[in-house]
Parts: sequence; C-alpha cells; structure tokens
Amino acid sequence: MRRFSFLSLILMFILMIAMPVRAQNDTDSINVTCPDGTDILNAVEVVVNMRPSFTYTATAIGINGYDPIIGVGTDGEINLCNDDEKAARTYSVSLPSTGEVPSDNTTAQMPFFHSDAGLSNISLVIGSPDGSEGEFVLILEGMAVTTNDGKGQGAGDPYFVQITQNIVNSGVPLSVYMVAKVTDLDPYMQLVDSDLNVVEMNDGSTIECDDAGSNSCWTDSDDLSDSYVSDAPGEGIPGGDVDSVLSLNLDNFEVYPDPADNYLQYLMTSTNQRTFGEYIVVMHMGVGDGGGATNTNTSNNENNNNNGDKPDVGGLASGVPAPDKTKPDKEDTNTTQTQTNTVSEGIDVECPDGTQILNAVEVTVSMRPGFTYTATALGIDGYDPIIGVGDENGISLCEDDDSAARQYTVDLPTTGFVDSENTNSQMPFFHENSGFSTISVLVGSTDGSHGEFVLILEGMAVTNNDGKGEGAGDPYAVHLTQSMVDSGVPLNIYMIAKVTDLDPFMQLVHSDNTIVELDDGTRVECDDAGTSSCWGESEDLSDSYVSDAPGEGIPGGEVDAMMNISLDGIELDSDTNNNFFNFLMTSANQRTFGDYIVVFHMGV
Repeated sequence: MRRFSFLSLILMFILMIAMPVRAQNDTDSINVTCPDGTDILNAVEVVVNMRPSFTYTATAIGINGYDPIIGVGTDGEINLCNDDEKAARTYSVSLPSTGEVPSDNTTAQMPFFHSDAGLSNISLVIGSPDGSEGEFVLILEGMAVTTNDGKGQGAGDPYFVQITQNIVNSGVPLSVYMVAKVTDLDPYMQLVDSDLNVVEMNDGSTIECDDAGSNSCWTDSDDLSDSYVSDAPGEGIPGGDVDSVLSLNLDNFEVYPDPADNYLQYLMTSTNQRTFGEYIVVMHMGVGDGGGATNTNTSNNENNNNNGDKPDVGGLASGVPAPDKTKPDKEDTNTTQTQTNTVSEGIDVECPDGTQILNAVEVTVSMRPGFTYTATALGIDGYDPIIGVGDENGISLCEDDDSAARQYTVDLPTTGFVDSENTNSQMPFFHENSGFSTISVLVGSTDGSHGEFVLILEGMAVTNNDGKGEGAGDPYAVHLTQSMVDSGVPLNIYMIAKVTDLDPFMQLVHSDNTIVELDDGTRVECDDAGTSSCWGESEDLSDSYVSDAPGEGIPGGEVDAMMNISLDGIELDSDTNNNFFNFLMTSANQRTFGDYIVVFHMGV
C-alpha cells in the first residue's frame, strides 16, 4: 500500500488543534502513573470525545511480543488502568497494515464511560510498564453513527491522536480503520482541522475515505473484505468493501514544542450521513525511542489513600433479623428508583435508550474512585435478566444479553449448578468523583417476569484504606421490595476471596455502619461459612465456585463468608427509604487484604 508522507508546510495547516486534555511538558513520549502506582512508560495518547449514556471498551493487543497496558482518565489525571486482562485474551485481528495478529495473554482492556451532561473528552494512554519499543493495535468498541451526529461538514464522532516523537521514531505508519458492525452502515472517515474542515492538500485532494480500496479513499488503500476483528474464536466483526481506512506515513512529521499543536483529529460518520448503526475504530501504531520523557501526568492516587466518610445508605428493613426504623437523610440514600411502583411491587426504571427494566431488584455499592467494578447477572431456570447502572441522577447505563458474560457459571449452596446462558448480562462501572459515591445496580427483566437470578460483583478489594474496628469495610445495600418477599427466595449473599491470603468477613449493619445485634446478644455476621463463627444457617464453600470461562474461575474456600436471610417475616415500611439490608465486607479483624467478589442470589 502506498502511504503519503507529510510535508512540514502542510502540517502547519493540519495541526492547529488545541486539545489540552492532559498536562503535558514533553513531546518525546508520554509517561503516566496509575492510581495503584504502576507506571505506563513510552506511551501514546488517544482522546475520545464521547456522549453520555454510552460505554466504550478499549482493547490493546501487542504485536510480536509487545506487552501493552492501558490507562484511562480525564482532566489531566489517569483514573483507571489495566494490564493483561483475562476477558481480552481471545482477541485477534487481521488488517492490511498488520497481517494476522493472534490472541495473547498480555492483551489489555478497559471499559469506560462518563456521567457528564454533555460531550466529554476521555484520554486513553497506551504504553508498557518498562518503556519497551514495539507495535500494538488499539480497538475501540461501543460507538455508533446516529441521527444525533448532525449533518454536513463537521458532523460525526471526533477522535484525536497526539503525535509524539516516539510514534515518529517507530517508523510505523499511523493506520486508522472504521469498520461497521452492521450491514446498513456505510462508514466514512475524515482528517479535519480545528474548525472541523476536512484537510485539503496542495494538489486539491482531501484526506478522507469512503470505501477503502477504491478511488473514493485518499491515497492507495486495500479493500477490507478480508480483514476482521475477533473477540473469540469463530466470532467477531468482519471487514467489508464499504469500510474505511486512513494510513499516514509520519517520517517527515515535525513535532512542535507545544503538545497541544500535535494532535491529529479524525471524524467518523457515514457517507452523506444517510446510514446509521454501530461501528468500531481500530488504530495500528508503534512506539520507538522517545528521547527520555519525564513523568508528565499525575494520577489520582491520593484518592485511594483517603478513606473518607462512608455514606449512610438506608434504614434497615424491619422484621428479620432485627427491627430498625432508623431513617437517614434523603440525600444520603442515593437511590435511583425515580420511577418505582408502590411498595407492593418491584422497581421499574427506564434506560437511556427507552428500554424498560421491570420488577427489578436494587443493590447499591458505595465505592471509592480509582476502581472499576463489573456486575454480571445470570438467570436461573430461564429467567432473562437485564442490568441497569446509575447514581442519584438516574440510570445511565443498561445492558442485556452480553457476549462477555455468556460463559459465566456458578455453583453455590443455595443455587446448585447454574449453567452458562446467552441471556446473561454484564456491565462494568466506575465513577470520577473525588470521594465515595453510591452506585445503584438494578437487575430485572424487560417483561417483568418472576424468577431467580445470581448477581456477581467483581473488582473489589479489602485494603488498608478500609480502616479498622467497627464500621470498617466496603458497604453494600439491598433494597427490599414486596416482589422479593413474595418470591419465597431467601436473600443469599456470598463474599469469596480471589487470593489465598484474604480471610473474608461479612456483617449486617445499620445505616450508620454499626453491627446489627439481636435481642439475645448475637451479632449478625459471618467469618467462616459452615462454622459456629457464621450467624444463621450456612455451608462450607469449599465445593462452590464462580466461573467466567470453562475451566477457569474463582473457587470458594473454607474461610469464605455467606449469609442466608429468610424474607418470609419481613414487613416492608411504607417509606421505601427504610427497606434496606446493609452489609459491610471486610476481613477477619482487618488483618488480611486482597481481591474478592460478592455474589447475591435473589428472587422476584
């Protein structure tokens, strides 16, 4: 493929794109520090300008042994990082500029979204922990051409690539692909200036591409019909003869002293904005010797060192196991059921795309910044769950029948074996607030069905930041509804360690995080399930597991915790703010630390 080499005169016209998204003092390469202290060195930056109510997923596949790590952030800070993601190890690609790139265990992946009211710039940084040189493919998923993109010049989704000296020195052309996920969409890509005008060369040609491999695409390019992006063996997104690519040779690229002048801006839309649908963006680039850049970006690591005040959640439901009518302030509840039915029914909410989640259950998670949790719902005996995630402003994300969750299985004392299903749902989530935020996860169905499900929460950890003594730990709350009571299914909660060092410990607490104590003096808490250190009826979890792929997963152990709470005697209060069961997850005596998962088994 012939790729055009830029001239410095032309670059002066292209690069007047002020995008000071991240503090940047060196144009050689980008070095950042993740919240956990991990360094991303000799990196590149891609900026995505995205609307709210979307979740994008960034996946980085190394080529010929390059081991990528991904950082995601906003406003000059890296908030999230990922390296060697198990869910991404089956990804592979075949493109004209790369050839076939096989799957690899070192592939990194990070879902991301934002909850701002309008468009927001999200910064992706891809490098390595040791500053290696090499090549990688960055795959961005979750985008769509919609009627909201507008019409005419400047319409479309903007993407930015900051050109640093390490990209130029790699000798690898910058190749950007736009591949449709649906047959209706005819992709169209343009390189634009800061005024969103398509860049025009001295010979009058414009840097844009309709159909790769044809004369409607700037410079020579290859038809993408033989290309693909695959996220699992035998599955994925094939290229087509209407997909687009722009490949730029950067050999003569002059990197300017002000990093804000070194962004290339792409617009992704459809031909004449007449077709719509989902698409992916794939970028193939390299990193060479950048010349030794200094650290130019600080993370929000200080948030992980600030325990902060855990928010109150809601009054403990009365009846079983203990009566309590403590009512917190309204603003401390942070629930999302703005469209709930009466107390005699379940929770009904509406997703941003208009989908209804009916007869749902709400679980709230009080989480620190700098973490990404993943919620996965598995239906039992034909129940088809859908997940919604939101905060005090309402539901902002929804997911039904997610391919990443279809291999999940569980085996627990209260469920027995629950097989994998194509109807399983999954949603990663995080927040960007400076302290704790209460995130609501709702699980229901699109038709209000009755049934049972398992909700798995992943990404949590017991850390030194949890504090010591009474009230220490990660707070979770279950909002009880009459449909849960009427289901006849007890409320079952499991805390399972992902590492052998952690000894889980679970407590039922009041809204002020004090332990619930029954009239006979017993405390509602569990250290080791199946022993006298666990309140109520429980079973040793050594034969239990949660699996996200055949032959892989998280086994239960004899020190894991569980609670089985019958809801038969529950009398719900007319004020729904009083109908919560609140739990704290920590370790025995707060002496051990590490990752864990929480599993809920419930019915509606």
